[in-house]
Amino acid sequence: MSKLNNTENILVLGLVLFIITAIAGALLGFVDEMTYEPRMTQMEKAKNEALKMVLSEADGFDSIDVDSTSFPSIVEAYKATNDAGYAMKVTTKGYGGTIVLFVGLDKEGVVTGMHMLQHQETPGLGANANNPEFKDQFPGKGPEVIGLTKNAPSESEVQAITGATITSNAIVNGVNDALAYYEDILAGEEQ
Repeated sequence: MSKLNNTENILVLGLVLFIITAIAGALLGFVDEMTYEPRMTQMEKAKNEALKMVLSEADGFDSIDVDSTSFPSIVEAYKATNDAGYAMKVTTKGYGGTIVLFVGLDKEGVVTGMHMLQHQETPGLGANANNPEFKDQFPGKGPEVIGLTKNAPSESEVQAITGATITSNAIVNGVNDALAYYEDILAGEEQ
C-alpha cells in the first residue's frame, strides 16, 4: 500500500468533501422540491386564517395592489368582499428580527384585530404578543394613532408586555402603519 504525499492527500480530501456536499445539496434540493407544494398550501391556509381572525365580519377578501414606496411596511392589503373593511399584512422590526402581522380595520378605520403571523421573538417574552392579554387590547382602537404605555392604558393606548418593550413597540408601530395606510390611501377610495 502506497503512502500518499501531502498534495495527493489534500486532493483526496477535497474530492471526498466535494462528493459529500454534492450529495447533501442534491438531497436538500430534492426535499425542498418535494415539500414545496405542501408548504405553500400551509402558508396560504395560515394567511387565510389570520385574515379571518383580524376581520371576522368579512366573508371573503380581494387583494389590493400596494404601493410600497410610501408605506414599505405594508406588504399586502385586502378588502373584504362584503365591504366589512380591510386587512393588511405588515412587517415590522422586533427584538429578534422581522415580525409579520395582520391588522384588520373596519370601514371606518378602527382596528378589528391584530395577529402575529411570523416572528422570532423571545419565547415567554416577546412571543407573548400573540396572547389574548396583549392582542385583545387593539380592537376598537383607532383611527387615531395608538400609543404604548407600561402603566394602565388610556382609551388610545395599549399596555406593553412586561419585559418585551421592543416587541410591544414594534407591534404598535405596525398597527399604526396600517392605520396611516388606511387614512392616506384606502379612506379616499371609500368616498
